[in-house]
Amino acid sequence: MTVVFHDLSDPLIILDLANNHNGSLSHGKKIIENIAKVTSHFDFQVAVKFQYRDLDSFIHPLYKGNWDFNYIKRFEETRLNDSDFEELISYTRNLNLLLACTPFDEISVGKHLINDLQSAACSLRPALRLILDVGQEYGALGGIVSGSGPTVAFLVSDEEAGLDLAVALTASGVVGSVARATGPVPGARVIETR
Repeated sequence: MTVVFHDLSDPLIILDLANNHNGSLSHGKKIIENIAKVTSHFDFQVAVKFQYRDLDSFIHPLYKGNWDFNYIKRFEETRLNDSDFEELISYTRNLNLLLACTPFDEISVGKHLINDLQSAACSLRPALRLILDVGQEYGALGGIVSGSGPTVAFLVSDEEAGLDLAVALTASGVVGSVARATGPVPGARVIETR
């Protein structure tokens, strides 16, 4: 269990589902349902954390199916597909629990970029949807509208893919300009302790 304080007076408890669903959609739902029941009387918010791994790229090809390594066996035995995760996410939301996510690779990050304002922004500016579609078509791992628009950000696998995407977006005529940023970039760090 992880405790995160998003407001000093309002704790948020994050319960990690990890692979405890055992690769079973019904078992995952049962765990989430029990979380909702047990925490329904809590005075603070609760989030269910999902872990995403694109196993086709996460596990090195030479080690796929090699169950001499416990973690490979565990990952392969508990694999859920994207539609199973979408169903678990919907189930979690319907039980008024918050969501958290740990993506373990670039593909999983790309699949789970979320902006709650994106649908509304695309409705108001249909060109944003077109830009997102063109980005996906030309190899972006994921795309997201920044804020309520008009900026769109894409995640790509490497610098060459970023250059290819920038050229494709520019040549398509759907964007006014393109800026690229490269990593690696520093991750989370402690700014202040008390």
